[in-house]
Amino acid sequence: MTAYEIVMVVLGILGLLVSFGGLLIALLVFLDKRSKRKNNAHPVCQRNGRLSMRGS
Repeated sequence: MTAYEIVMVVLGILGLLVSFGGLLIALLVFLDKRSKRKNNAHPVCQRNGRLSMRGS
């Protein structure tokens, strides 16, 4: 293997790592937003436990 081929293999591996890292981050953000939306589906006032109609 020449030096050019070694460098290209290393750059290819680094490119794959960056691509899959970005995919992993996007997946984690998607799952985090989904879980936050599920927990906040019916907002309830913390003080008395009733649904607050203010602001809508």
